[in-house]
Order: sequence, then structure tokens, then C-alpha cells
Amino acid sequence: MQRTPFKEFKWTDESIEAWQPMWANLWRLGVQWVWQQGDHYARRLHNLPSHRWTIFTAVERNWLHGDLDDCAPLPSPTVIKELLKWVDNRIYSVEENSAEEELVKHTISLMESWLDIYGAVNGTAPLL
Repeated sequence: MQRTPFKEFKWTDESIEAWQPMWANLWRLGVQWVWQQGDHYARRLHNLPSHRWTIFTAVERNWLHGDLDDCAPLPSPTVIKELLKWVDNRIYSVEENSAEEELVKHTISLMESWLDIYGAVNGTAPLL
């Protein structure tokens, strides 16, 4: 019997880089991340030649002292799918042909593309 490989999702520099414009758009659309103990976030290390991302785990002192103000949360693909549903429903509450409608459509496109590329555990099967 041929076995189908599966693996746990891992954030990479490439997937974080692709996530950044989505997170910026979600923020503009009114999404606020509510930090919890154990959440992961990324911070770009500008002192390295490659501008790599470093992933951290949030602890309570991070958000109490404002250490997460310029960081991007790194949710699971399942949460990103839930965010996509939220944005998708948002299209019905924005004014037609408005800048906000364009932002919603662009965000949906970015999120669907990200999920197609990074939201699979075996290269073809999307996460549930």
C-alpha cells in the first residue's frame, strides 16, 4: 500500500513574507489580534544580510509591556481559513466600487493564494 505523507504546518521565511501583506490588509479591515500565552509571532531581523524572520512565542509580559506592537501574529492555517470566511462575508457590507471593496477583494485573493501554496500538509490536500 502506498502511504500518503502528511506533516505539521511550519512557518518559514517565505510563508511569513507572503503572510505580511495579508496581515496588513486584515488590520486595515479592522481585525485585531488578541494575544494569548503561547501564540507565535514573527519579527524581522534587519541586522542580518538576508532579512530573515525570527519566530517567537508570546508570553504575558510581551503584551503587557507593548513588545508585540510591531509584530505579526502567526496563526494556524485553520485560523487563516476562519479569517478568510470573515473577510469573504465582509464583501456584503461594503459599498460597491469603494476603496474598501477593492481592499476586501484583494485580501481575499491574497488569502486564497496563500492557502493554496502554504495551507497544505502534503502538497495537495488542504488542512481541515
